[in-house]
Amino acid sequence: MKIETSVDPVAECSVLVKFEAEPSPELSWVIGEISLYLRNQLGAWVMNVTPSFNTILIDYLPHRISIFEFIPYLEKIVTESLLHLPEKPKSKIIELPVYYHPEVAPDLNAYL
Repeated sequence: MKIETSVDPVAECSVLVKFEAEPSPELSWVIGEISLYLRNQLGAWVMNVTPSFNTILIDYLPHRISIFEFIPYLEKIVTESLLHLPEKPKSKIIELPVYYHPEVAPDLNAYL
């Protein structure tokens, strides 16, 4: 899967990594793996690494690293991590049964 990325500052101490690809289960797995890798690589410089369906928000500590050092380093490690992803494990679909009935959900009629 070929994925283009961009890294942009979005706030005083936050950077957003965007993944230019259609949202999919595979992209979700890639973003999860890269988020874990970023947490491990940037530990002393970041407060939070927050993945979403096509981005990763990174809140960094500007008193530990400047934005001018952080963004190029982040671009480098995101690119490296995309090239060296582990093999994706086989996924398993789990079906959860549901029960919709007015006797257990009195507010159900409000949504129909």
